[in-house]
Amino acid sequence: NDFVKLSESLNLFEYVKFSNLSKESLNKFIENFNIDDINQVIWESIFESHFGLNEKEYSGNKRYKTSMKTFEHDSNKEFDGIMRHLSESTKGNIHDNGTIEITTNSLCSNSHHPKNVVDYSNENYYDSNPGVQNGEVCFDFKNKLIQLTEYSIKTSNGGQDGCHLRNWVVEASNDKKNWEIVDQHEDDSSLRGSGRIVTFKTKVKETNSFYRYIRIRQTGKSWSNNYDFIMYYVEFYGKLKESSK
Repeated sequence: NDFVKLSESLNLFEYVKFSNLSKESLNKFIENFNIDDINQVIWESIFESHFGLNEKEYSGNKRYKTSMKTFEHDSNKEFDGIMRHLSESTKGNIHDNGTIEITTNSLCSNSHHPKNVVDYSNENYYDSNPGVQNGEVCFDFKNKLIQLTEYSIKTSNGGQDGCHLRNWVVEASNDKKNWEIVDQHEDDSSLRGSGRIVTFKTKVKETNSFYRYIRIRQTGKSWSNNYDFIMYYVEFYGKLKESSK
């Protein structure tokens, strides 16, 4: 109990090495933890320890279960993937209501916050700071995990030489320190045009990996010949793991 209280007070669950615990200690932890203080990444690390614990052992534990949904891209129904599903489930902007967190290191103004890219029913948009290189938009799925197989972007109405992405990578991580490139583009003209909607495939399906964090990071100038890039909408497709009590 003292271990659980200490971890809760310091919010250190993500740094706990569960493989160093005895089976007895791990069982006590599971009996006493607060489910709201852990996410799917932490939960799965428990099963990955070398004490013979696996998900089947705790399949009867009704306190923490996971469900998985698959979202495939449909060209006849754009922007109807994971983000829209979460938006409709929570009846609001999924950044504002805390379902996920969307952040950036490059912002033109507060009115163009990256949370706008998941508001598919309005014309708000995200706009980066033209003076910031390597601008990024990061999506933190918190207690969820995503297997990103495809993603869609809608461009601005700035013409061919508008603020459209030209050089970028999509990266995935579970700790926000070690990032894996799952898609990469250099001097790509796919998004060079007003109001374009383009869907890109990633290599995640090949590895069957799930991640907590996904980020879109600019790696060079946009088609406006500076570092300003605008995205109206962003949608993710693939598989989503959600926890439920």
